[in-house]
Amino acid sequence: MEDYNGTYMVYYEGAAGFGNAAAIIDNGVIRGKDCVAGDIKGMARIEGNDLIINVTIYFTGAPGTFSVVNGEKGSGLEQTLEFRVPKDFPNEALSTADTVAGPLRLRIIRL
Repeated sequence: MEDYNGTYMVYYEGAAGFGNAAAIIDNGVIRGKDCVAGDIKGMARIEGNDLIINVTIYFTGAPGTFSVVNGEKGSGLEQTLEFRVPKDFPNEALSTADTVAGPLRLRIIRL
């Protein structure tokens, strides 16, 4: 999948809970939203045989809303994650990312 532009669903699960997000990659620029109110912004690049994803999750949830990524409540929080998948994955790939709340398992599906 040398051309990785497209729309993706990401299902994630970790010690602090689970959720999903939708994101678009357009010429290496990533924009998306998760199911609880997190804005996703970042970059994607090819490195060797991997597609490297660097995103920052900007938590915009209401006070008292829990974040799976950082295990805290409230808005104004953010965390940057990096994960990788094989650059030639056909339609689905698995990966992990380290977060403040512990490891996050990711299932990435290209729509």
